[in-house]
Formats: sequence, structure tokens, C-alpha cells
Amino acid sequence: MNGFELLRQLNDIDDRIIEETVIVSHRRKKSVWKKYIAVAASITILITVIGIINRSSLIKGNENSGGSLKEEYSTHLLEKHREEFNNNIPAKVEEELDGENKVLLKQYDMINSNWFESDDLKDFSQAVTSNYKYYLIDTKDLSVQVYKENKEELEYLGETTGDLNSYVTQEQIETDLSSLQYEDYIICNSSLLNSIFVWIRSSDQDYFLVYPTRKDFIELEPGEIYTLEDVIEKLDGVSN
Repeated sequence: MNGFELLRQLNDIDDRIIEETVIVSHRRKKSVWKKYIAVAASITILITVIGIINRSSLIKGNENSGGSLKEEYSTHLLEKHREEFNNNIPAKVEEELDGENKVLLKQYDMINSNWFESDDLKDFSQAVTSNYKYYLIDTKDLSVQVYKENKEELEYLGETTGDLNSYVTQEQIETDLSSLQYEDYIICNSSLLNSIFVWIRSSDQDYFLVYPTRKDFIELEPGEIYTLEDVIEKLDGVSN
């Protein structure tokens, strides 16, 4: 089941609950006890409906906080902030996370919205937040430790095994970019699409490498270089 089907089912549940409330509240009662029971049932259902409405309002979230169901169906974008991104890793961080069979990547979090459906998307920076994390990949056991900078200190966020990031290293990215002239590249992580987008910035235009967990879902081939128009066309086709 994809996210679009889930939202439709949630909406269907809301409609059924509201319809049941109307039926119960208008049903003729044959006794006082039945009347009280029906009223109690109506109140219970009404509380459930209010809970669902409140939950719907709470899932607005913001694009920097990991996303929500609501955002998955919006086309909210950030302002252009292209100059805020770089792929530099401080020497202090590299020294602290250095180790045998270790690969360190810096990845920016992408917004959790359908940015590829927005007519206002003029620059890829509008789909990427300023928040980033460090992914320390153990190439031997394919585990990934995740860190972020917090007040000039590294904060450990957790560890995963067999995650998408286990199979994407800087060496692989640069091998896939060997045929392209470019200025720099920014690694971006989309939790919504379960994919890594390598944003390649060059003098003529932007290009992209995409490493999806499910290439059959988003129809983008790992290691193939795309333009932004190519990426939008592929993703827009999946969402419809």
C-alpha cells in the first residue's frame, strides 16, 4: 500500500465514522436505557472523530522535522538557499569518526513534501533543508551509525543495518560521476522517497544521481545521471 492509498483509506474511515454518528443520533429509541446507550455511543464516536481531526491537524509538522502524512500530499517548497550547502566535513569530525573499514558521508535532509509536483520549483535547493547528518558506514558489516552536530559536539542518533546508506559510498558516487565535469556535489537524503539524491552542481546546469531503495517504485536507475527535468518527470509519473 502506498501513501496515496493510505490517505484515501483514512478519509474513507472518517466518512464512515461521521455517517455512523448521524445514524445513531437519529435512530428512534424504544426505551430510556436504549436512549442513554445510544447517546453514550454517539459521544464515543464523536470523541473518536475529534481525535482523528486533531491528529490530522497535528500532522502538518514542518519540513525540517521528519515530515508527516499531510506533508506528503502538499507541494510546499522552501525559498532558494543554494549558497547554504557544501560537502565539507570538519577535520575534527573526521578524526573522531575515523576507523578501519569506515566511510563517512554528510547528507542533507530533504523536505517531506511532493516538491516534484510544484510549478514553483526553480532550484533544487527549494527541496532541501539546511539540516544535515553524518552517516558512518561500516563497509564490512554494512551497519550505519548516524550522528549530528549539536553545539559543536557530535550527538549519536542511532544505528541501522542494511539501510540504503550502506550501499552508497563516496567512492561509488565519484565513480558514477567520472564521465561528468562538475564543480561540486551535495548528498541529500529523502525519507519520503527512501532515496539518496546526489545533487551535482556544474557551470551549465544541475545534474542528479539517485540511489533508491525501490527503483521499481520511483523508476530512477542507480548510477544513471539525470537532469532536474528528468527527475521531476519520473517522480511525477509515479505520484499520479
